[in-house]
Amino acid sequence: MDLTSPNDTVPAPGGALTEMLRALRLEGVDYGRCELGAPWAVLFPVQKAARFHFIGRAGCWLLSPLGEWMELKAGDALLLPRGAEHILASAPGVQAEPLESYSVEPLQDNVYAVSNGGHGAKTLLFCGSMHFNHDGSHPLLAMMPDMLRAKELMAGEPGIPHLLEAMADEATRNRAGSGMMLARLADVLAAAIIRSWVENSAGDITGWISAIKDRDIGRVLVAIRENEERTKMLGYDTFSNKLAAVVVSGAICAASGAAYALLFGYVGSSFASVQYSILPLLWVLLGGAATTLGPLIGTLFMYYGIDVNSGFASD
Repeated sequence: MDLTSPNDTVPAPGGALTEMLRALRLEGVDYGRCELGAPWAVLFPVQKAARFHFIGRAGCWLLSPLGEWMELKAGDALLLPRGAEHILASAPGVQAEPLESYSVEPLQDNVYAVSNGGHGAKTLLFCGSMHFNHDGSHPLLAMMPDMLRAKELMAGEPGIPHLLEAMADEATRNRAGSGMMLARLADVLAAAIIRSWVENSAGDITGWISAIKDRDIGRVLVAIRENEERTKMLGYDTFSNKLAAVVVSGAICAASGAAYALLFGYVGSSFASVQYSILPLLWVLLGGAATTLGPLIGTLFMYYGIDVNSGFASD
């Protein structure tokens, strides 16, 4: 007898979105507690890892990836999900230098103290590189804007103000273990920023992200995958939802076939053979299911293997 609670099968509200966010997780982070005296300007070059900044005291200026100067105040937090190039400065026009040119001393695991020895007004920053497990290949990261500002997303995520207050307290008081606390709070804040953007600011995005946000589609498909029989018992029409998934995937395949015909100008009867139904399954199995690049890698590996083996056979 299965005594598992039904709640273990049917995801909570936003369950499909939860699955999507769970697939996008942090695998490594490096943070710097920066206390910089004016004048100063730090160049952050483009990188694969995401960038995170929290302004703890005194404010500063940002030259955004779009080339526009923006004033940042104490308590502001930014996430640049694809690590676009930008500059933080005490004032616009100050000559920017990379962070490596400043004094950097390790505080604890993956947390560093950064200073410049300047005698002007002191600005306290908490900057970090966040390494997602997909390094920019996840569709969600590709759809995001170059920069997300926490205060612009507060309305859809009530927890953000409390996280910002906690980070400000840790950054300014500099208590024992504050670097570790700031790093953990930054992890949570980054996840809250991404979730708030997906739930509230991605309304103009169409396609799979719109479908996955729809409870009538995403939640039921996840439940069917986990336990179809129990999903039926809870009153969901599993057949209609599976049929809709098949129709959508079939339409995508049909569009691909039409593009092939237009590109090469030929479609023969051999394309209806069973191998063309089996091959996509083999590609996924070889590259790894539930991954973004897995099927592509599996396809390349299989065709490379076919070419190599064909060469041996011809010899």
